[in-house]
Amino acid sequence: MIKKTKSLFAVVLLALVGLSFSGCGDTIEEYYEDGAMVKSYYFDVVENPNASNTWIWNNDIGRWECTFNFNDVTQYIYETGVIHASVFVYENGKDESMKSLPYVRTYEDLDTGTFFEETISYDIISRNGTPPYKIRFSIQTSNGKDYEDFLQDYQFKVNLIWY
Repeated sequence: MIKKTKSLFAVVLLALVGLSFSGCGDTIEEYYEDGAMVKSYYFDVVENPNASNTWIWNNDIGRWECTFNFNDVTQYIYETGVIHASVFVYENGKDESMKSLPYVRTYEDLDTGTFFEETISYDIISRNGTPPYKIRFSIQTSNGKDYEDFLQDYQFKVNLIWY
């Protein structure tokens, strides 16, 4: 009886697996429109309190921020286009790597022995969704500490894509 039950179970399992791979014949069509516009911009944020492009601690939100005017963003691009940002980081202290934002890393707080996450991100900001636009890069930790000693210079790449 146990052998028949195992055999029946195996047949049912095979039938279910077979049906799951036999789709409904859906067709996925991809459309590409000619004439897409792409512009790339680079923003450098440095750890230098005397520079205009430096990290500033926002105590209300608990994160480091640096904001730039971004006048090339139009209302049309803001509403219908794509704004993609990435950051260049050095892994192992030598290999450059481009990471899409938001970029999350895990560190250990050596004072407490606990781990925390650091998120590097960006926002496109404006009043009521209309120009002028600004871009704000930010670094925020999951434990809310500022870790000023660990701030780094970063280069960000931002792509505007629209039709």
